[in-house]
Amino acid sequence: MANILQNRRQILKRAGVLGALAALFSPSAAFAQSNGNTQAIGGSWRVSITPQGAGSPAPFEALHSFTGDGTTTTAEQRDMVPPTFMTPGHGTWVQLPSKDGRDDFAYSYQKLVVDTQGNLLGTVNVQIKIELTNGGQSFKGSGTSVFLPAGQSSAPDYSIMLSATRI
Repeated sequence: MANILQNRRQILKRAGVLGALAALFSPSAAFAQSNGNTQAIGGSWRVSITPQGAGSPAPFEALHSFTGDGTTTTAEQRDMVPPTFMTPGHGTWVQLPSKDGRDDFAYSYQKLVVDTQGNLLGTVNVQIKIELTNGGQSFKGSGTSVFLPAGQSSAPDYSIMLSATRI
């Protein structure tokens, strides 16, 4: 009987070690480890966007939210201005390597563009790089906005400059 208990303890001990190793190297553990970095960008931000270049729209305000799983959602002041309408933006974000800390990020999102009858006109694709400032309470950055008409391809419509504060 003592031999059976000893073998059982050894098996349980080995299972515990294997379970700990599996947890350490599992994707969910990797997410949990990287999740510590998300506190720097995670949450919602009030963003001022200033388009640059000929033919670009006037500056506008936006709300951008970043979640711990690497997704972003946006809503912009000009989304509901006829003659076209845009859906909220949906996309992803990543942390970039940085020489001065964990404060550089890139994110991109896409919006559907429709006319007043709901017909799809195309998509707007936005790509942005930012750096956190003010102890992680603000960010600044730049990027591009590309309008792709339905069934076609296009060059960037304009570049954008951004500044934001955490809300």
